[in-house]
Amino acid sequence: MDEKFYTVPEVAELLKVSKNYIYELINRKQIDYLRLSERRIRIPASALENHKLQDLDAIGYNQTVQSPKKGRPQNVSKRAK
Repeated sequence: MDEKFYTVPEVAELLKVSKNYIYELINRKQIDYLRLSERRIRIPASALENHKLQDLDAIGYNQTVQSPKKGRPQNVSKRAK
């Protein structure tokens, strides 16, 4: 299977983040990459999908959401008089 590879600027544009953030992910080994030379890095498309799913898990997007109860929420703080 032929996998597509992206450059760091391409990944930054796809994820709508800065290039520096992508380099941070690479340095922290939080995203898979292929180093072709000292200055040339390629990121496989599968690594992007894995990273997106991990981010969604971290912020709770892949959890089951229950519908809110009707009426006023119980944890609303009242103003001090």
